[in-house]
Amino acid sequence: KLNSRSYWMTYFYINLKLNWKLNVYQNPAFHIFGTEGIHDFYGCTGFNGKLTLPSLEYVKEYAFYGCTGFSGSLEFKFKVNSVDKYAFYGCTGFSGSLNFNQNLDIIKEYALYGCSGFTGTLYLTSYVDEICDYAFAECSGFKKIYAIISFTKIGKYAFANCTGLESELDLKAINEGTFYGCSKIKKVSFFYQVTNISSYSFYGCTSLEKIVFSDKIKHIAEYSFYGCIGLNGTLELPSEIESIGKLAFGETNYNVIIFKTQIIFSVLRIYLPMM
Repeated sequence: KLNSRSYWMTYFYINLKLNWKLNVYQNPAFHIFGTEGIHDFYGCTGFNGKLTLPSLEYVKEYAFYGCTGFSGSLEFKFKVNSVDKYAFYGCTGFSGSLNFNQNLDIIKEYALYGCSGFTGTLYLTSYVDEICDYAFAECSGFKKIYAIISFTKIGKYAFANCTGLESELDLKAINEGTFYGCSKIKKVSFFYQVTNISSYSFYGCTSLEKIVFSDKIKHIAEYSFYGCIGLNGTLELPSEIESIGKLAFGETNYNVIIFKTQIIFSVLRIYLPMM
């Protein structure tokens, strides 16, 4: 037996599935208004036009999961504080750049996973403090990441296989596989806040040509820069380095290694799958 709320939610969902395409055709600039989160458009493939979120406190998990029909921009207006996990998972129709509002502070797991239609810049304001696991993975169309102040927490594989990224990255945080397979990135610099470079962080970044290490870096994990064939010449390690994992620089083209301090590990371990 349905209570009144369940009845109206069921009615609303059915009508969305049946009639939404017609409604959006008449008003393609679709806006959602309210003061709380929304989460009831899972799999509504009939949406089209752009999506503007002007006054929500948050976008609930699975809110627009699999809504592949959207085309054009995704706009976050003032007051959106967080984008929950899977909120826009697989929304492949969005295009252009993506600009988050100044209230947004966290983008959760898989929030925009697979939104491959974006073709411009990802703008992150100074308020965005944390980007969680796989948040933008497989968003292959983004060309640049613009961050006013770099985020201080970043999840595993957050930008994995964003193959269009050409940005020069200035990072205050890194995690396992964060930029895995981002084959067009050319330069990465680490702020002093980074002390460990996690495994697979830049695995397969074949266009990477320059790394600027902070002297605060102590550990470079296994396979961190594996397959970065654009790295060549001299590898100058940070002065406080303590360990380098297996094949951290495997399949690169460095031919000279400079140690600023004495560390206990075999140089061969950088390249060879043994030890």
